[in-house]
Amino acid sequence: MFSFGATSAIPRHTLEITVVSAEALTINGCPVRNKAYVIVRTDDGSWSQSGICCDGGLSPTWHEKLLLDMPRRSRDVVVEVRRRGRRRDKFVGTTRIPVSDFTGEYFVPVLDHLHFLSYRLWDSKGLKNGIINVSIRVTSLVRMPGSLRPQASTSNHGVCRGHNTGSQRGMVVTGFPAWYADRRKS
Repeated sequence: MFSFGATSAIPRHTLEITVVSAEALTINGCPVRNKAYVIVRTDDGSWSQSGICCDGGLSPTWHEKLLLDMPRRSRDVVVEVRRRGRRRDKFVGTTRIPVSDFTGEYFVPVLDHLHFLSYRLWDSKGLKNGIINVSIRVTSLVRMPGSLRPQASTSNHGVCRGHNTGSQRGMVVTGFPAWYADRRKS
């Protein structure tokens, strides 16, 4: 795992992004069968890269945890899938995950709350190109020296709960379903 991050004096979140799998990846209409990897980036240039999936077939799987520092003012996290080539790497698809999908409406995340998300990937021509499955957890909130902003609350405010389970931690599933994204594009 590679991880590089820019340093600044604004509060940052540490994200644990688990790249689970991808489905129906193609390059110029041909299925991507091996050598796929994922790059996850934030607005400020921080990024992290998964390992290469050598034997994924039509649905590569990674199950790899990537740590990423994200400034509190970031709007989205970019997930990009590429394929390792002989001469150069080929772009497969990309998607943007809005930060509000895992921090909530007021951008106040609940610590250690796991979000399972699936997003449509788009190729360089703007066409549909598969689906990426990830899970995201905010593992810590770092308050940088000199910052006057308070740290985020760790309450379960605004968390959906299952049917009378009595659980203190419900599971929130957010994002656009693949069929909704398909309908918006056409």
